[in-house]
Amino acid sequence: LAKDLKLAEIDTIFLTGLVGNFCVEASAKGALENGFKVIFVKECICFLPDIENDISKKEEQWKHLSELGEVITLEEAKSRF
Repeated sequence: LAKDLKLAEIDTIFLTGLVGNFCVEASAKGALENGFKVIFVKECICFLPDIENDISKKEEQWKHLSELGEVITLEEAKSRF
């Protein structure tokens, strides 16, 4: 996938998905390892229930993801296209 994206001159990956602290984070790390900029779309990512239902745990996860890439709102993502 990385090779195809680079051939298409794509340098930024917008990530969405389920289980932000597993699947989404793993995708971000893979993208970073391949030289892509990572952007997380906040309203389009959720976490496991124990994190999703605990405000402090959820904020901690968002802080962690923000260390891997930019965290933006859905409206911000739409405005970039």
